[in-house]
Amino acid sequence: MIEIGETGGYEIFFEDAEKYLDENEFEKAYSSLTDYRKKRVNQCKREEVKRLSLATGHLMVRVLRKYGVDPEKVSVGEFGKPFLPGGELYFSLANENTQAVMAVSKRDIGCDLERVTMSRYSQLMVDKKYLPGEKKYINSLPFEKRLLPFFRVWTQKEAYGKLLGTGIEDAILLDTVIIHNGSFEMGSRFFNMSEYPHPDQNYIISVCQYA
Repeated sequence: MIEIGETGGYEIFFEDAEKYLDENEFEKAYSSLTDYRKKRVNQCKREEVKRLSLATGHLMVRVLRKYGVDPEKVSVGEFGKPFLPGGELYFSLANENTQAVMAVSKRDIGCDLERVTMSRYSQLMVDKKYLPGEKKYINSLPFEKRLLPFFRVWTQKEAYGKLLGTGIEDAILLDTVIIHNGSFEMGSRFFNMSEYPHPDQNYIISVCQYA
């Protein structure tokens, strides 16, 4: 677990799933998981996906214990958002490839992580899932410069959706072109959006909170 420190009212923590290529490390981490997270790991078919699920669950357990919170208190919302009843602490989890990330705050929070790679760029997604302003912006760029904006838009949508905890259909309704200086308004509510550096520059992290 790598702790990066506090910024903007939240803290970010990272975990590398490749650590669990070691069988002893895997078993030790697995034994610390909550029953729900063990079930999530057991449902994974491919080994690399299983390691990533383990890393995500183990990161959650370790960080919550760092804050003095019992991981067994974690509940899961209708759309899969994990939360602590009573609002004693808020957190959001994301994972991608071999990396897991956890954002923690005293206020509700959503975060997303994506690996920025040309092999995962999808013009079809831009055309089908992105809103008109987003599509116009990305398509106006030379093809070789579309990669980072493509993933920035998607992580912002996902972070917003994870904050709401109501599923991807609400997330894609966020028109990211309305975000100015890290702030935006949706449905008469105000939000803050920030981007956080990952130790590996091939990843991008977006974090969303209520203003």
